Amino acid sequence: MIVDLAPRFLTWADVDPARHPFDSASVAQTVRSLGPARCVPIRPNVPADDRGSRPSQEAESWADAMSYALVLHYGRWTLGWRWAHDEG
Repeated sequence: MIVDLAPRFLTWADVDPARHPFDSASVAQTVRSLGPARCVPIRPNVPADDRGSRPSQEAESWADAMSYALVLHYGRWTLGWRWAHDEG
C-alpha cells in the first residue's frame, strides 16, 4: 500500500462531510468511468476461509490505482474505501 493513501493519516478537515459535498446518485457511474475500473483483476479461485492467502500483487496494485483515481476525482476523504472498520 502507498503510505500517502493510508486513511490513518487523515484529519477531520480531510473527511468532514460538511466540507466535501457528495452526489451519491452519480457515484456508481463515476467510479465505473475511472481508469482502474476498466481492468479489475480476477479473483483467484481459493476458498474464502483460506487464512494463508494474501491478495496478489496485481490486486494490491489495482487497489492502489483505484484509491489514487478516487482521490484525484473526489479528494482524500475517499481513502479507506478498501479498509475494514477499525483497520489501520
